[in-house]
Order: sequence, then C-alpha cells, then structure tokens
Amino acid sequence: LEIVEDRSTVSLESLPERGEGDSDEADIFENSSDPGFASRSGADDDSKRMFIEGAIARHETLQEHLLWQLRLQPLDEKRRDLGEALIQNLSDDGFHKENPASLRPGADPALLDEVMALVRGFEPLGTCTTDYRESLLAQANLHPAPPKAALEILRDHISLLEKGKHTEIARHLKLDDEGLKEALAFIKGLSPFPGRA
Repeated sequence: LEIVEDRSTVSLESLPERGEGDSDEADIFENSSDPGFASRSGADDDSKRMFIEGAIARHETLQEHLLWQLRLQPLDEKRRDLGEALIQNLSDDGFHKENPASLRPGADPALLDEVMALVRGFEPLGTCTTDYRESLLAQANLHPAPPKAALEILRDHISLLEKGKHTEIARHLKLDDEGLKEALAFIKGLSPFPGRA
C-alpha cells in the first residue's frame, strides 16, 4: 500500500464567517490529519482511537490466509474453484468439515487429490486433512528431510505413540535409542492442529 499525504490547504477566506460567540475551531479541523492540532472533544478522539485499534487488531482467519496463498498460484479456473471450496470447508483446526468429494460432485478424484495436496503445502503446513493423524503425516511428508523412522511411526504406529509405548515402537522398527530419540524429537516439532497457529 502507498500512503498518499493530503497536502491541500484551506484558505480562511473560503470558510463561512462566524459570529464572535461562535469560535469552535474544532469543527474546521475535526477530520484534520495535522498531528499538531489537538481537538477539544476528548470523546471523539477516544472513539477514533478505539476504531483504529480495533481495525488493526482484527486477526486474519485460517481461510483468509489460505485463500490469499491460493490466489498467488497460477491455476486454471477449475482448480481455483476446487481449492476455494476445499478451503472454505476447513474447520479452525484445519480439518475437513464435510467429505471433500461431496463439495463438487462429479469432480475428478485425481484433480481433487492434486488440489488437496497443493493446499496442504500452504502455510500452515498440514491443513486440508481429515484429522490430526493425517495432518502429522502430511507435515512429515512435506518436510525436506524427515527421519525415515518418524514417517513409519506416523504411518503405522501412531496408536502406540499416543499410548507412550516407545520401547514397543523401537522393537517393531528395530530402532536404537538414538534413532528413536531423533524420530520422536522430529514428531514433537510438528503441529497436530495446524489451523490453530
């Protein structure tokens, strides 16, 4: 955005004449951007300040953030429409509210998978998934160099991980202590509810 300053001036001759008892210059400069002028009515200043602070403090929703990223992509109309439908269908956690296939009946399943994969790669990573398990696996797959054991744990042994059965996981995957520690540290760095960020 570019801020354009208003450099126009007001001539005193162009203002309507006021009587002696009517000297309220606050009306003239009420909406002035002149920082040197302080309005006498403190209530107006407070209401303007509260309005500005409220406008600045409004947080961007997950859907707005993802739609902004979608608009930056060079997509055809069909993929863009499908992407918008998928994003609008997400909960605040980043998970599907309705079955994605029901959003656009008759849509090509391969095209649906392609657009879902695209949205999963947007920040925050791992949205557009069914639940936290699928989200964690999607985030791990999107990582440039995930530990192989972490992918196997998330894909095949997440129920053991939830119960804290680390030794059983290590036995199944034939991991030493160092390999297990590395995989668990990587998994702890992922976000099970990416939309909350």
